[in-house]
Amino acid sequence: MLHKLHALLTSYGIIIKATDPFGKKGLREIEGNYSNLSYSDKIVLRSLLNDISLIKEREREIEAEISSRADNSNDIKLLMTIPGINFYTASGILSEIGTISRFENKLKFASYTGPILSEHSSGEKKVMGDITKHGPPLLRFFLVETVHSLIKFTKKFRSKYLSIVRRLGKKRSIIARILAETIYIMLKNNVRYSEKERSETANPDELYFKRFEELLMKKINNMRRIANNANTQRDSANLIYRGSKKDC
Repeated sequence: MLHKLHALLTSYGIIIKATDPFGKKGLREIEGNYSNLSYSDKIVLRSLLNDISLIKEREREIEAEISSRADNSNDIKLLMTIPGINFYTASGILSEIGTISRFENKLKFASYTGPILSEHSSGEKKVMGDITKHGPPLLRFFLVETVHSLIKFTKKFRSKYLSIVRRLGKKRSIIARILAETIYIMLKNNVRYSEKERSETANPDELYFKRFEELLMKKINNMRRIANNANTQRDSANLIYRGSKKDC
């Protein structure tokens, strides 16, 4: 559908400069070029925009439902303490996991998630290959995507990653496995993500840890804003509907 719209506009030499062609700015640009289209293509364009509008509305409804459920889930809020995991990712991870209690230990859980390196042995020599790709592909995707943020924004995972790079090369899948084990421990013991190692005795960097708290609150506030906005829109729609029905 989106490809059809792009193809239609491109056939008239119309290029939408907005970052999001279907955001407010992008739609204004499309509307500004509407008169340049032939009568038949205007009909096609209106039909495509209407279909896209319905899809985006359904998308907002799904986002609102996910955010409402997330606000009532302690496990989702626990996962959101991990930098790089918002309520969408946390909800997706939990939907793929089911209940954490069905896994006997963190190693079995990590194996289930999939980012485990394959191993090829020849005599006494062991060679680590690519990941086995066992387990749910969507769950593996969530973990690998989160790893990119963890390596960039956290001291704990960045130091682990740099240590692995020096020994084995850029094996981000190993970090994804460590993340899987971390998630297991958090959900199993009902604890939040922590940058501090158990053996750490030095005073923590207060500003560094305060930033994690601020990030978590931003995620939670954004989640609640999406849910509240959707509820307000639904209430308004119901009022309009009831008014129309009453007028009839």
